[in-house]
Amino acid sequence: MGAGKVAVVTSIRWHARGGQAGRMIGGVFEGSNSPTGGCVKLATVAGASDAAWTTVLVSGAAPVRFLRYRGPDGCCCNVAEIEFHGSIQASGR
Repeated sequence: MGAGKVAVVTSIRWHARGGQAGRMIGGVFEGSNSPTGGCVKLATVAGASDAAWTTVLVSGAAPVRFLRYRGPDGCCCNVAEIEFHGSIQASGR
């Protein structure tokens, strides 16, 4: 987000690599205010499409500065693109 900014994530949209959507199931999108830890779960991948974008709504998320996708345990990450949607605001720090 840049120094001094955080975002409240309201939805996440992603596109799996072609033919690899099944490998994303169980993966987790997370947010944090530290680059080294303290992550909170924003959404878990319950399903994905090989041919289209998949969108999930996020509710009740606190403002975060760092965002990431963590692949499912014992599997590789096969996401081609990710978009985090929400509102960016000053962090007050």
